[in-house]
Amino acid sequence: MRKLLADRLFPVESESIENGILCIDDQDKVISVLKPGDEGYNPEDAEHYDGWIIPGMVNTHCHLELSHLKGIVSEQTGLDGFVEELMQVRSAPEEIQVAAMLDADFDMWNRGIVAVGDISNSARSFPIKEKSNIRYFTFIERFGLNPDFADLAFLTGIELLKQLQSLSRNTDGNLSPHAPYSVSEQLLSKLVEHIANSGGVLSIHNQETASENEFFKTGGGRMQQRMSNMNISTERFVPSGKSSLETLIPKLPAANRIQLVHNTFSSETDIRIALDKLPHVFWCVCPSANQYIESKLPPIKSLRAIHCEITVGTDSLASNHQLDLLAELRLLQQADQSVTSDELIRWSTLNGARLLGFDSELGSFSKGKKPGIVLIEHVDKINGLILPESTSRML
Repeated sequence: MRKLLADRLFPVESESIENGILCIDDQDKVISVLKPGDEGYNPEDAEHYDGWIIPGMVNTHCHLELSHLKGIVSEQTGLDGFVEELMQVRSAPEEIQVAAMLDADFDMWNRGIVAVGDISNSARSFPIKEKSNIRYFTFIERFGLNPDFADLAFLTGIELLKQLQSLSRNTDGNLSPHAPYSVSEQLLSKLVEHIANSGGVLSIHNQETASENEFFKTGGGRMQQRMSNMNISTERFVPSGKSSLETLIPKLPAANRIQLVHNTFSSETDIRIALDKLPHVFWCVCPSANQYIESKLPPIKSLRAIHCEITVGTDSLASNHQLDLLAELRLLQQADQSVTSDELIRWSTLNGARLLGFDSELGSFSKGKKPGIVLIEHVDKINGLILPESTSRML
């Protein structure tokens, strides 16, 4: 048995403990968590670590396939400008793509990320996932606004899912829609039925830009112009006169776990409507990517005030300088120091594990779990804050 003592220990399913001790067995499974005064608490027979010990982190939104685009796509162009440029530079030789994905996967693990909800449009990342230390849930992303191609988009997705499920490990996943504005009613219906029947998880980009809401309300605006520039016909799209999320909610499988990603332009009204209709909804925030693309942060104050289940993602290296969840947490706390470290750690561990269905093993230091052990160093011990110089690593 090993005993690990840190300045602060985060069990996650209970409040953090100053000078807490984590007891694990030879297979790194949790035996117990001890606080000063508990029977068996003895700092003298524990390994001492300067900083915080937390469970392995869960990155619930990533695009591993885009790792080769680091530093290539311009910043702060807005989502529509970002997508237009992304489509022009996305291709690269296969060996460059594979090398970049391997580096990104290795880097995430070293930074303390033990599980990832990853978006895949192809099978390129599957061999990396099969051999990775990280546990992956793969969202095979489907899109297509033309209803005539709904069957083709769905069936090609099913073929990708079969390839995923043939791997020796990391076979968890299902089909999922890209965004409300990029799937036809027919394709969305097929995807929702697939997810409902398989007991899967639906993850969808939501209100990442103001033009998304404008498109649903009027059928026009910058998003419509971008689609026209990309030769995507919107002739058969019928605006609802409502926000994109309010339009989408009745079409989603309410019995399933649902992750809304980004939510940068979600209003308090949108959030309340979603919570009322979707009992298993999670709100993924990717603050670094939101700043990279839109120069804006997600509405954390509203999400916290309404007691939403928040998860944290990095998005891709096309829209982020690093796949570092600690950097995302630091950015959120810098924007609002009323956000406690206990909250941030829960969002980036247990909430993510619950979303992906990995919480029986990951996400907290509960007895019998093997969640991975991460040390966060160089923190503000007095005020309990993550600092610009804070780092995370696997123990």
